[in-house]
Amino acid sequence: MKLRAGTRDDLPAVWAMLDGAGLPTTGVDPADLTLLVADEGGVAVGAAAVEAHSSHGLLRSVVVDPELRRRSLGTALVAAAVAEAEDAGLDDLWLLTETAEGFFSSHGWQRMTAADLPAAVRLSPEYTAHCSDSAVVMVRELRRP
Repeated sequence: MKLRAGTRDDLPAVWAMLDGAGLPTTGVDPADLTLLVADEGGVAVGAAAVEAHSSHGLLRSVVVDPELRRRSLGTALVAAAVAEAEDAGLDDLWLLTETAEGFFSSHGWQRMTAADLPAAVRLSPEYTAHCSDSAVVMVRELRRP
């Protein structure tokens, strides 16, 4: 299993995983964000994406094939996404979750409120079109290279 940059060829597999997990597929395109995939035999079996909004990032679309969960693949994808955001010089990385607060808390993310979201992130399609009132907002401060 290797982590690599996602391409348009990965989109059908990534979209299928996102759809199966009940996560939005809108805007998940390597042309619009940094897409990372976990690759097994040339097939994407996990993904994570980072959208840059001014000096802030939005982590989204973290998903792993259900048959490969509980193997630290999600942890590896999130760590790679954090590294990408740091390399890009972003100040912080935000996320919205309804189901994985415990996972992200255990990896150094802090719970915040929607009012704490930077304006640039609040204006993102992920937030304006897909964020429910029950979504938990979390942040991780980044180290700059």
